[in-house]
Parts: sequence; C-alpha cells; structure tokens
Amino acid sequence: MKDRKPQCLEQLGHLLNDIATSAQTIVTLTSFLEPKNEPELLEALPHAIYVLSQRMGWAADMAAERLPALSWPIVGDAEQWMMPPAYHAAKNKAAD
Repeated sequence: MKDRKPQCLEQLGHLLNDIATSAQTIVTLTSFLEPKNEPELLEALPHAIYVLSQRMGWAADMAAERLPALSWPIVGDAEQWMMPPAYHAAKNKAAD
C-alpha cells in the first residue's frame, strides 16, 4: 500500500493556500466598503464576504479532519457550511 502522507500534506497545502487566498480576497473586498463606491457594489459586498467566509470555514474543516490531532470539524461538510438556514430547516422538517 502506498504511503498517503505526502499526498495528504499536499492536499493540506492546497487547502491552506485556498484559505489564505480567500482571506486576502476578503481584505481586498473590504477596501471597497467606502461611501464613494457604487451602491450596487456596496450591496453585493456583504454577500461576497459571507460566501468567501463559508468557503474558508469549509476548507479549514477539511484540513482539520486530515490532521490526527484535530480530527473534528467545527461545523462540518460543504452542505453544513454553505447551504442557507432555510435549506437546513426544510431538511430537518422532512426528517421529522
């Protein structure tokens, strides 16, 4: 059986890079939160920041699950991180 450690480390590197890139994107987006900008842009920015934050959280949970000492997610999988509250409420209702 082939050693999976190098592959796992490479995957972790990609996940951490994605988290850092998403964080930098949020930093850049927040620089547009000034009154001088277009109203449409100001309306779109909170949603963009929200979506990037979800992605970062999901990526961090995937990384944590791959580390032996941190084998627990904070929130969970992509569905748990990225689907809206109404989706989860409907899912819970259907399960009852």
